[in-house]
Amino acid sequence: MPPEPGCRAVEELRYVVDGPTSALATASSDLVGILVNDVADPFSGILTSAVQSETGGDGEAAAGRKLAVVCDTGAVPSAN
Repeated sequence: MPPEPGCRAVEELRYVVDGPTSALATASSDLVGILVNDVADPFSGILTSAVQSETGGDGEAAAGRKLAVVCDTGAVPSAN
């Protein structure tokens, strides 16, 4: 049975799946964003560590693992 036309084109063009592009097309990502007030605050480190542990970013096998991206707002807490 001859290959499907689409499969033949994939082979002829040597198509390779691009992960980031596929993620955009499927609206999924391996990133988890963590937004903290101050990265120097000890609570921020505890929170980040806990998120990484829960998302598999603490040394587990790569399958199903998420990458935590930490951002600092640079905000100054109010003096209430």
